[in-house]
Amino acid sequence: MGNCCNNKPKEEEDKSNEMKDGIFPKIDNMDEEEEKENNNGKEIKKTLYNFSTNYYQQDSMDSDFVNSEQKKSEEIFNFFNDLRNNPQNYLSEAQKYGVQKIISTAAEKAVEGNIQTIIKNPFYELYFDKCVKASPDSKEEIIKGLEKEEKLKGYEKKLYMITGDSQKPKECVWNLLKISENNGEILWNDIDYLVVTTMFLEDSKNILCYFLFLSKLKKSIKQYI
Repeated sequence: MGNCCNNKPKEEEDKSNEMKDGIFPKIDNMDEEEEKENNNGKEIKKTLYNFSTNYYQQDSMDSDFVNSEQKKSEEIFNFFNDLRNNPQNYLSEAQKYGVQKIISTAAEKAVEGNIQTIIKNPFYELYFDKCVKASPDSKEEIIKGLEKEEKLKGYEKKLYMITGDSQKPKECVWNLLKISENNGEILWNDIDYLVVTTMFLEDSKNILCYFLFLSKLKKSIKQYI
């Protein structure tokens, strides 16, 4: 099964098999189908960093790079929660993004009743990040991946992919609200979980932020008949 006739020194052979720039070298006896799978999606992911097929082997990732994405995800999550609980503090900033009507309505809702603070769920965060990194450009594939997890099957899922300045990650929240005025409801409607993950775009000047809103599915009336 091995290359018994290979005369390369072992050290040289090991070096030739190391990962470089996040990509493993082509193996001579790799069949065509396996090679195609490893290269799958390169064309449609030009704006995203090239991730190795062994992405989840964390020892092969740059820890600073991963930590930076995690910090930005956490900053976005915390800002969303604060905006949801204290919209009155952001009325002037909302004008800059053209969503003052949404924030004004959110401020009124906050006065009317208690707005639920969204709690982080580490398991959902890790699983969501895994689904995103597996198919970063496809909402459909991400949702399919989420549906495979038993713990997530009882939730309605709303997924948004929003770009923003990597130096101003909170901008992603404002851009989310700008998509449609209906999205303003996420600032006052009951939400069980918000899960956030981010990816740097190729030039590192921008990030792609994935917002996943989870709300428990209501039981059908038929169950009680």
